[in-house]
Amino acid sequence: IFDPKLEDAVVQGTPDEGEPGTVAQVLMKGYRMGDNVLRHAMVKVIVG
Repeated sequence: IFDPKLEDAVVQGTPDEGEPGTVAQVLMKGYRMGDNVLRHAMVKVIVG
């Protein structure tokens, strides 16, 4: 499930690729140190 606190949606996918609101693909890995987000993951999210 897409979490805007940890991920940036940079590409949108169609419902035939999966369930709406889910991450279809991680394009760039994110990083956390403890509770701090150092870099958001860039992901493809299913919309629809």
